[in-house]
Amino acid sequence: MSTNTTDVIIVGAGLSGLSAARKLHKAGKSFVVLEARDRVGGKTLTHHVGDGIVELGAAWVNEYTQPRICALAKESGSDLVRQYVDGNNVFYAGGQRSLSTGSMGSVGDPLAPLHAKMEALAERIEPKLLRQDPQPDAEIFDLDGQTVYTWYRAQGASEEDIVQFLEPALNGLYGVGSTELSFLYHALGVKADGGFEAMIETNEKGAQYQRTSKGNQHMSKYLATLFPDSVKLNSPVREVIQSDGSVTVKTPNGSYTGKAVIVAIGTVLLDTIEFTPPLPLQQRLAIERSFTGYYSKVVLLYKTAWWREKGFSGMAVSPMPEESMQTTFDQVSGNVYALTAFVVGPKGQAWAFAGGEKKGAAKVVEDVARVYGCDEARHPIDVIVQQWTDEKWSRGAPGAFFGPGQIAIAGAFRQPTGRLFWAGTDNATEHIGYMEGAVQAGEARADDVLKLLG
Repeated sequence: MSTNTTDVIIVGAGLSGLSAARKLHKAGKSFVVLEARDRVGGKTLTHHVGDGIVELGAAWVNEYTQPRICALAKESGSDLVRQYVDGNNVFYAGGQRSLSTGSMGSVGDPLAPLHAKMEALAERIEPKLLRQDPQPDAEIFDLDGQTVYTWYRAQGASEEDIVQFLEPALNGLYGVGSTELSFLYHALGVKADGGFEAMIETNEKGAQYQRTSKGNQHMSKYLATLFPDSVKLNSPVREVIQSDGSVTVKTPNGSYTGKAVIVAIGTVLLDTIEFTPPLPLQQRLAIERSFTGYYSKVVLLYKTAWWREKGFSGMAVSPMPEESMQTTFDQVSGNVYALTAFVVGPKGQAWAFAGGEKKGAAKVVEDVARVYGCDEARHPIDVIVQQWTDEKWSRGAPGAFFGPGQIAIAGAFRQPTGRLFWAGTDNATEHIGYMEGAVQAGEARADDVLKLLG
């Protein structure tokens, strides 16, 4: 099998890999982008229905807090569309339904003071970690041993408040529960993402503020058109071999040799690649111990937006285990009237274990009808189920996370390994786990490679 020669090899044709490729393209460097899937876009996946779209993957942007991804959306021809929030939001727990208006946080979170305390703690702790002091720090050691659950309980949070307010947020953000997630990793991630409120809100400060009119996968498709001959689909990387001054990458369809490699796939997928020489211990442990959350979207399509007609915003939260969905959001586009249910975290996993896709979809339909108290919800014209955990080249969403005691390896891929440079939203320094983070990491690694190439 012949070997192709190029300046840079990029692994992954999601937003991060393609953003890196665009920087190299503008700099006049040669490169190839190798993608295991039969499509570009990674964890962005836009489904076209009629004259509208539904997002089965990453959904939102914010032009005020996420400049890179919004600039790309506009460049690719999309308008930014405000997430629909008019009408009543629903909070349903224990058979009781309460209504509120405004943003997602308008229900009133009794844990807000503890969120603020966590953010202040992260602000103070982060410089200690960046110093990489070889002497163990007792405070970091203690915090690193805690889960999000144990920290909030130690601060006086009640079990009821954790179940009703903290769990829905963590399940929606990460696809995991408070007993699984490292407190320190979460706290530092919240800092990188602009604060806890910003991560869960639908207002101008929030991560759920806007959608793109042409769909988020369209941005990757647009980038790929800038250098179509350089993007190779159905080309999973099997082996990466570093030698003096060069790197060789092997796929089932051919081999490529370059001066540097940008790896822009999820941390949990790195075990599909054989590295020679082996990666350092810290990185091998990070691959072994990282995990993704359980994440599914169940999109219910209707003849009309009945929830709007009845004065609902389409935003609902159902924290109790009896309902399969954690939240719903309005996703009306053109003549497509869609309500998207997020089936995530531990109870989403239980939903997946309980039956097949058809049975599971029926359960979500019934749960949505109960949460809203509307019979119209029981009559969708179609249901689309996207289980990200079932995707071979995703294994879950939205990114890689760590349990307690792993902070020493959580940043293992922030620095290059010889001629290997690590991109992807897992390795972003801003908006980790978001599309903005994917673009930021991809562009930053391209800058690093350009310095190497001179």
